[in-house]
Amino acid sequence: MKVSPIFNSCSESVNCMNFCPKKRRLVVPKRVLRSVVAFIYGVGVQYAVAIDYGIYDSRALAMGGTAVAVADLQNAQFYNPALLALSDGAEEDTRKGRVYLPVIVGQIADGVETTLDVLDEELDDQLDAAVDAFNAAPSSVTAQQVSTVSRDLQTALVDLNGENLDADIFVGFSVSEPSDRSGGAFYLGARVITGGQSQVTQADLDLLEDYIEAMDFVASGGSAGQPHPELLDGDGNLIDPTPNITSSSNIGSAVFTEWGVSASKEFSFWGLPIALGATPKLMRVDIFREDLMYGDADIDYQDDKRTHLTLNADLGLAMELGKYFRVGLAAKDIIPQVFEAGSGLTLETRARARLGVAFVQQYVSFGIDYDLQQSEALGSERLGRQASAGLELRPWSWVSFRAGYRQDMEGLKEDLISAGVGFRTGRFVADLAYATSDDTQGGGLQLGWTF
Repeated sequence: MKVSPIFNSCSESVNCMNFCPKKRRLVVPKRVLRSVVAFIYGVGVQYAVAIDYGIYDSRALAMGGTAVAVADLQNAQFYNPALLALSDGAEEDTRKGRVYLPVIVGQIADGVETTLDVLDEELDDQLDAAVDAFNAAPSSVTAQQVSTVSRDLQTALVDLNGENLDADIFVGFSVSEPSDRSGGAFYLGARVITGGQSQVTQADLDLLEDYIEAMDFVASGGSAGQPHPELLDGDGNLIDPTPNITSSSNIGSAVFTEWGVSASKEFSFWGLPIALGATPKLMRVDIFREDLMYGDADIDYQDDKRTHLTLNADLGLAMELGKYFRVGLAAKDIIPQVFEAGSGLTLETRARARLGVAFVQQYVSFGIDYDLQQSEALGSERLGRQASAGLELRPWSWVSFRAGYRQDMEGLKEDLISAGVGFRTGRFVADLAYATSDDTQGGGLQLGWTF
């Protein structure tokens, strides 16, 4: 079967192509409020960050990421170490100590799943092989194979166009030991962050459409599709379209492996009890970058990987206003640092500050958090400034029901809603969470025991 006569017209070349019940009556001095506001302004406004505050446990995910003032004693080290001091009684009497193993929580954009599907199916390689098969033995069967794979790749690119490729996953374990108006904790964990956005060109979609039409024309014997002789080379062979597909995703990734030790204590300033906390930590930071081309969809991060060892710290303060109200202020990674990978990727970390207020009572907790600055992009992903609200109901001592809502104040990311549940039987505890938005799915699981 000769192919050339079927392509009977000529056009452009293919080459144009995320309780403490002590009773106090507090009168907050104005100078304290001014100091707090100055601290908030100094930390929150001067710095730009490369990543967001983060979600490190299932309870926080279920409450929309709200944690700076409402986090429980067992997970405060991740968000505001000062909260570890908001406890009464010796640890051996209260048994508020907790070991969590494992802690797994993640949020993954839908575009990541689509990209992984493209990589897993190797559509670019399939198309290349189908073209080779057609050139070796032109027939309606091999033509239909080229048309089918071209259509699959075109559909994947349409689904990927402009899609957010963010992913944020934390895996680790923690040990916490709150005591009487003081506390401590230890954790080890790795946070994997990926950011990027797919850029699909109309020229690629048009090119694949041309191949679909041309191969349908051949497969149907001319009764369907359109002839496209410009898709042939000088010898009459079908040109492989994959080298001319320019749609891509610029993906940046970072893995933060942290060994942190938290300590907190309550002090009295001008008659006002304020808890202060700090988490010095040793960090290993691995930085990657990949310019993923969908015409040659192979990822080889190792060519671009850079590893850095460094020290940093998180700081926090918390105040109980009356019997049930709290305010918290915390900053993560307070030492500005710059981490470089190959291919020009530079990750700059600055203090990520967040303000939180909460109502905490025996049967209910409600909190609101607000980022004090906008995040910066790791890859080409969208930026954001998050505000969140979370609610926890504890109708019985052995179960907790949680719900949350998170909104991007910049209006660039989709709103997220979440829910979860916590169980306790004897000394065993478990927490589950699920979160969803129009373009992101999240989940969390942690298992632990009290001591």
